[in-house]
Amino acid sequence: QFQDVHNAHFLWLIFLFQLGTLLWSAETAARRGAFGEAVDRVKSYEALVARVGSLEGLAWFPSHGVAARVWGLVCAARGDVTEASAHFARSIETLREHGYAPDLARSYMALGEFDAARGASARAREAFDQAIEHFRQIGFGRELDQAIAARARVV
Repeated sequence: QFQDVHNAHFLWLIFLFQLGTLLWSAETAARRGAFGEAVDRVKSYEALVARVGSLEGLAWFPSHGVAARVWGLVCAARGDVTEASAHFARSIETLREHGYAPDLARSYMALGEFDAARGASARAREAFDQAIEHFRQIGFGRELDQAIAARARVV
């Protein structure tokens, strides 16, 4: 009985680590312009979630909200405004629902960058304002400074 519980916890930690690594590397790839690699990693994340089940709500990371943000970055790079907007909205909704403040702020940053790049200045400022508020609340100084600087660049 004890061994079964121990094994289940160990497997859960392995899956958590694998899922987290896949999302972290997917987002890193997307941010450095390696979109094929990003898509491969996020698809691997989705396949593993389909196999082992979602850990959403059990741990702050890995989250479907982060996966949606990666898809948003990829769609934005492809110029698909409608799909990118939908993915960013899904990311924010999921992360807000589960209370994942750091990644919620990061999704607002990504949305702000997306909106600023396509000339939607008012929407970009709103997204950056949300990111600033969340980073300030959780005390993420470096990312707060980045959000403030990004907000200041929007005309």
